[in-house]
Amino acid sequence: MAALHDELAIESKTEDPVTTYFRILSDQGRVLDAAVAPSWSGLEPVAESLRSLQDGADMEIGTMLLPVSRHQIRYIYGRISPGVILDFGMLMTDDENFLSSSAASWLSPPS
Repeated sequence: MAALHDELAIESKTEDPVTTYFRILSDQGRVLDAAVAPSWSGLEPVAESLRSLQDGADMEIGTMLLPVSRHQIRYIYGRISPGVILDFGMLMTDDENFLSSSAASWLSPPS
């Protein structure tokens, strides 16, 4: 588990902690380790995704709302060893900002 913790620390330093998080979960959803910024507080494991992995899925991809900011998050759960799940996610604000700014130019009436 120490090697996994070290790898988590390395990965979390390569990403923006405000827009990205990494967690290691047990099969039951208990957080075993995490690299998360305070802005991610209140983020609970997704029970349906955990059940899917418990039922044999290798990976689960989903979308949820971050309770504090109400931004959407895209997340991936993947089994990395028996009883251990990697939970990686990121805010979708970049996509939302891109669509909002692009929509004005794409949908504006011709002059």
